[in-house]
Amino acid sequence: YSMARQPGVLYTEGRRTVAVELVSGHRDWRTSLTGLPDNARLQFVVDRDLNNVAIPASGLLLTDFLAQRLHVAPGDLVEVRVLEQHRPTLTLPVSGITSEFIGVGAYMNLEAMNRALREGPVVNQVLMNLQPEAEDEVYQRLRDTPRVMATNQRQAMLDSFFDTLAKTFLTYTFIISLLGGVIAFGVIYNTARISLAERARDLASLRVLGYNQPEVAHILLGELALLLVLGIPLGWLIGTALGQLVVTALQTELYRVPLIITGQTLALAACVVIGSALASGFITWLRLRKLDLVAVLKTRE
Repeated sequence: YSMARQPGVLYTEGRRTVAVELVSGHRDWRTSLTGLPDNARLQFVVDRDLNNVAIPASGLLLTDFLAQRLHVAPGDLVEVRVLEQHRPTLTLPVSGITSEFIGVGAYMNLEAMNRALREGPVVNQVLMNLQPEAEDEVYQRLRDTPRVMATNQRQAMLDSFFDTLAKTFLTYTFIISLLGGVIAFGVIYNTARISLAERARDLASLRVLGYNQPEVAHILLGELALLLVLGIPLGWLIGTALGQLVVTALQTELYRVPLIITGQTLALAACVVIGSALASGFITWLRLRKLDLVAVLKTRE
């Protein structure tokens, strides 16, 4: 590893990626098989809880998305058709299944991969930990090095991700939240307006009998407040179920979006509904002030 001896390089880690076609029965999937070294430090596989997942000493480690597509489980055998060089065909066991949010990958121990391909210690990618002040110099040397096909910077890849997928998701989330707030306000306000229209004469009669506006408003808005208190927990349950359906529908081979609902999420949803209810209640309060008390006095029973 001559790259490890270059000035400004703190640590290097080799890995190997091979284009393969995984076959299980009549199901197949084209992807890349990545060989990672033992005790990898610069790139490793993590699960849904972002905990490191150990690469099996032998056999394949598949993502859950890929395992579902191939209908395989740990212990099953998978035919691995290598799509490079001599294009050998291997039969390897599935030694583990993990979760990833981006891509559809298959992993294997680097030494076990080279041994299965009957090759020596081969790598075709090198990850490097560099001194910050030496990054530009090292990248320039790599670009000038023969047989180095491409170089990528971690920060540039992260910036590209946030400029594409992350911004798309944030925009989508903002629009959905805005629509949700508008719908919540519309439903609550229409409920209050219909209730006021149906009881306008009765409420006006109460005003004539001596009830003041806060007491009359308490009768109308108290019922809406009770419905709100009962509806928020029910909305949490229904919203969680709908969110799970949306997340399942959005799963693709490019990315999978996990459903993460925290106490902050539930509190935000409740605040949106409560805010809409307060705005609707204020408008209803103003309409209560305009009740026609004279018309009630002129009405004959």
